[in-house]
Amino acid sequence: MVVAHVLRYTAFYQALRDVLRTGVVGRVLRVDHQENLWFNHFAHSYVRGNWAVEANSSPFILAKCCHDLDLFAWLFDDQFVAATSVGGLDHFRAQNRPPAAPDRCTDGCEVSCLYDARALYLNKRDAWPANTIAPEPSQAARQVALETGRYGRCVYACDNDVPDRQTAAFEMRSGAIMTLGISGHHHEETRITTIDGTNGTIWARFGSKPRIEVFGHGKGLVESIDPSKRADRGGHGGGDTGLMRDFVKVVTEPGHKSASGLATAIPSHMAALAAEEARRTGCRVLVERR
Repeated sequence: MVVAHVLRYTAFYQALRDVLRTGVVGRVLRVDHQENLWFNHFAHSYVRGNWAVEANSSPFILAKCCHDLDLFAWLFDDQFVAATSVGGLDHFRAQNRPPAAPDRCTDGCEVSCLYDARALYLNKRDAWPANTIAPEPSQAARQVALETGRYGRCVYACDNDVPDRQTAAFEMRSGAIMTLGISGHHHEETRITTIDGTNGTIWARFGSKPRIEVFGHGKGLVESIDPSKRADRGGHGGGDTGLMRDFVKVVTEPGHKSASGLATAIPSHMAALAAEEARRTGCRVLVERR
């Protein structure tokens, strides 16, 4: 079985793992990982879309960040021990709805809004997210979808209940502390990771203008890497292509073991569920007891 943890298959995170394996930063003490969502990505998927209501899907940190938590386990060969978390839903709520805003953007809305569904979906681009809201790519089909379906709703008049920002901290078996910050209010899609060790620091940016920079304590910048030069084409920084290549090998090559099997997916899911429990209760939650 192959689980679609596509970030494992990207040239970017494989390069980052290679750097860590050299031991250049010494023993890892702290990791700060920030996942930033383009503001209309969050509105599309987590306000209007399929993952907006936890009871119908899953906790936000599991739906969006199981990939990131998988990186914590995979990059560092480490295990989750305990989680704490804070966060919640702040902006996409009824009390923030402009007084003149109708229930749907297509109901003659005249409010100047970042989340106008007409601007986001009624365009000539046959690309995500506009190409996801109707069974065919025509403007007429999209218009009907906005007038009758979930994606035409005012973002302040939806049934969403998942957080629009959250921070979780994880205690790891090695003694390292790893924090995950998620924001649904960013101007672009990017993941930024800072790794502090006893001998150095790594700063890594995945998204537009990807870069891995390695700093030695007392030495300054010792290496700058652009992994995009060896990346596969395709979604998620080439990770989708790598995942499918691995899947084909599982099917066609007896004995091939996937780089992202079912067993490897369990720790990230356990950690996400522990973090969500911690967010709701305000308590430190042991991951292994779940």
